[in-house]
Amino acid sequence: MPDRSSPTLAAATVSALLVATLVLAWASPAAAVVPSFTGPTSVTVTTNATVALTGAGAPQVVDPDTSTLGLLMSIGGPGVGRPTFTLDGTSGLTVTGSAVRTRQVGVAGTRSAINAALDGMQIEGGAPSQDYTLTLVADETPSAAGGATTRVITIDQQGTHPVNLMPPAFTVGTRAALTLSGAGAPQVSDATSPVLEVELNITTSSGIPTAEWPTFTLDGTTGLTVTGPPPVGVRNTEVSGTKADLNAALDGMVVTGGITPGAFRIVLESDDVVGDAGDADLADTDFTSFTVTSDAPVNAGLAAVSLGTSSARVLEP
Repeated sequence: MPDRSSPTLAAATVSALLVATLVLAWASPAAAVVPSFTGPTSVTVTTNATVALTGAGAPQVVDPDTSTLGLLMSIGGPGVGRPTFTLDGTSGLTVTGSAVRTRQVGVAGTRSAINAALDGMQIEGGAPSQDYTLTLVADETPSAAGGATTRVITIDQQGTHPVNLMPPAFTVGTRAALTLSGAGAPQVSDATSPVLEVELNITTSSGIPTAEWPTFTLDGTTGLTVTGPPPVGVRNTEVSGTKADLNAALDGMVVTGGITPGAFRIVLESDDVVGDAGDADLADTDFTSFTVTSDAPVNAGLAAVSLGTSSARVLEP
């Protein structure tokens, strides 16, 4: 008789393999999909100005297998003048820290709520002209088996330096006082920085002893922070404040000639970075030349008088 056991054995083997495959498929869940990001890898922002990240220019979190996520955002780079960011609202999110003009915040919520906060977020430039980073870390929380991923966005912070407007050359007599006002006074401006630091110096290359140099006095210090010598009868000072307050102090400043004639300069340096050594990209230095002249004595005119021999007469003004 023919051997019929082989087909039967083969069918049983196939059936067992199918059952084992189904069991393994049911027992082994699909590997978790780690979150990912779309959107920019770099942004450009001007110092002390704001840029909004919207649409394709905004970072977005993608995760097809997790609806609830955690997101940590932070600004990295040198401490002085770092930019800040503000989320476009926090509706539906749990927030750790501040989401307004901050350098670090943590949020948790649905992907849609997180992405809504990211679309329209604003980055506000700080002071130094250099690169910083915005780091976003998305985590599949509260899922214990979840994964995390990081996106680093480079922030190219570009500065606009101050511009000094200096008066034309002028002349002042020895020990005489001259008021610089209107177009004859130095002024400062800056397109993006509301606050500046200004350093004023009188210099000369003539070899005249410092004690014989002219001096200057600002027209008040209202609203200013004085970090140098008090600006009254001095040859150098350093002050900071708003452009309006600085210009008010400069318009009306008085230059007093020294005791020795010669050629001098008023040197003005303005800087975006208050209280720092400054950045060459964020400072402007200009000067105005002036001359101290010797003032000859001036005699009041006298009317002609006649005197007799051996006579005296009192001359009255």
